[in-house]
Amino acid sequence: MGKTALSNSVKLNRFVSKYGNSLSTDGKVLNCQACNKKVNGDKKYYVTQHIATESHKNSLKQFNSKQEFIKESINRKSNFNYELCEALIAADIPIHKLENQKLKKFLEKWTKQLLPATCTLRLNYINDINQSVSKNFIEFSSDH
Repeated sequence: MGKTALSNSVKLNRFVSKYGNSLSTDGKVLNCQACNKKVNGDKKYYVTQHIATESHKNSLKQFNSKQEFIKESINRKSNFNYELCEALIAADIPIHKLENQKLKKFLEKWTKQLLPATCTLRLNYINDINQSVSKNFIEFSSDH
């Protein structure tokens, strides 16, 4: 009994599994996310040939560093963002004031920090600050 041919979708998914995170497929087309181009997935030779090119290797380094940066950004909250949000709340300055372009340019120029979007502060920092303030208030109340 001879070999049975794999469906195109299964074959492409195997390439993705074997050759790493820079390849993706929708089941019909094999894409190299690092190079931002389609890769011929008809034969293993074409995939290995693409992966061996210098342009792919260079693109892969950049792609991996971007992925690592994104992971780090997601996994750790910025102290600057936290303290900025905390200062705005303490000074009773609405978070949306950071959307003012004049203020934003001034702060970015003199702090040498990119200001976060206001939705980033609302989603990622305000609850933590409120919990911290509530905890400190409870501790202060129980001490006196």
